[in-house]
Amino acid sequence: MQYDVDGNIFVGTNGELFVLKPYQALKNKNYALKQVLTTPAGYPEIDISATRALSLEIPPRRVNLDRDNYLNELNKPLPNIQLGADKVLFNSFPHISDEFISEFAQKAGLQFRRQDVYNHAEFDDATQNIKYTNQEGKPVNIDAQGLSYENCIWITNEIISLNKNDYLMAQKNEKEIRDLEKANPLLTYWDAKDQVLAQKSLKEQKLYNVYERALMKDNEVKRTILHEIKHFKTKFLLESRQYKEGSKNLSVKNLFNLCIDDERSASFEELIYSINTYLEQEKYEDYSMFGAPAKSLVQYLKKINAKKELTDEEKKQKIVKYFSNLPKLMSFTYIQWNDELHKYIEDFSGIVKEEAEQLPYLKETEQNNEEYFQQRSIIYSYRIYNPETKKYDYHDLSQQIYGQTDGDMKMVSVREHPEVLSEYVDVDKVFQKEIAEINKLLKLKRVRESLDFKKFDKSLLPRGQNLSHRWFQRSIARRKADHVSQAVYAPRSGGLTL
Repeated sequence: MQYDVDGNIFVGTNGELFVLKPYQALKNKNYALKQVLTTPAGYPEIDISATRALSLEIPPRRVNLDRDNYLNELNKPLPNIQLGADKVLFNSFPHISDEFISEFAQKAGLQFRRQDVYNHAEFDDATQNIKYTNQEGKPVNIDAQGLSYENCIWITNEIISLNKNDYLMAQKNEKEIRDLEKANPLLTYWDAKDQVLAQKSLKEQKLYNVYERALMKDNEVKRTILHEIKHFKTKFLLESRQYKEGSKNLSVKNLFNLCIDDERSASFEELIYSINTYLEQEKYEDYSMFGAPAKSLVQYLKKINAKKELTDEEKKQKIVKYFSNLPKLMSFTYIQWNDELHKYIEDFSGIVKEEAEQLPYLKETEQNNEEYFQQRSIIYSYRIYNPETKKYDYHDLSQQIYGQTDGDMKMVSVREHPEVLSEYVDVDKVFQKEIAEINKLLKLKRVRESLDFKKFDKSLLPRGQNLSHRWFQRSIARRKADHVSQAVYAPRSGGLTL
């Protein structure tokens, strides 16, 4: 085996750094950090203390790119499912072209795979819920529509069947909803749905929700794909940030803030997709690209379009102006996402504890949110359609937010008024217990690590950084034998430049 070596430092199997003891040679072995640290007796040539310290300061990348690895399997043939005439099958999936998937995701070597899950949906009178079963009649459970794992994004394709009578009933209810919406220009689809279904039985309500998922599938799938790509891009760019000179450790509070920002930014990516699609197609009375969380936004658009005193051009100008207020739209998503926080509290606590345990020992910790604001600017950067130029521009939406200061609701600078963010989620309050526990663990961690760093040779750091950088550069080359000169994030020019 050949490893990249610089004196007594070398890059192991997974891009991890190892330090050889004096006068020891590199052996023909697989060097993986977890295995070396848990079974040090099997690696007498390795300076365990120095390796642990160096790997803490220059952690191996968790997001490794391989542009040759790009794969789009979302358009593979749909499964051929045969059912009797007493059932109606919804077996479709939107066409996801390579053009839809961002250039960044393709250069990063992301793989997109589709998992087809068939279920028959039927109302269970005993439980008063929908029962989902496969073709063998066994229960089916779908955990999530989208899942990102390492360099792969899995999209669940839910294939649904309904009993024919249930389908006809749902179809009849849909017509009532559409007719009511059409009769009242100010009524959104979701308002009309609530009014119609309020008069129906629980069975009809729950079966309609299943039917609706099949109807709205095209845009739901696309939003899910973009949501997961945003998560991956954020993870990669934040990891790249920690290798930059001058970067600092986040406070524990801001590690929690960053978890929340990651989810909020991915949710806003979904809204941006809907807004971009709406503006680009220029059919201002078609709201089909918006999901239920954007109901109040659609209400506003319908009010504009219902004003008979306005010309079509005047309506367009009002709509474009409305969507140009990006910080206010971001605030809208902040409010919407707050309802989701309870689902993530346990996960965030585990993530932050793990992140805190991996904070570099020698790196300075921020004192006044300075590192957090740098990372926010990475998280809240978006590609947004400009209807005036008919082109896409990049916007950093991390700087301002709609919040209350001096008793007034207005656009404020987040850097100057960081307390405004607490109006949406008060992290100190929500995670008070967890922050205290993790800070206590961090103190113990630093005492423990001080033993490894007492005799640590700091001259290893620049050589280790150079080795780590060279290994990463090779991993993103077009061919493994190639080297590329630079990989940087350029938020104003389109993301990752390779």
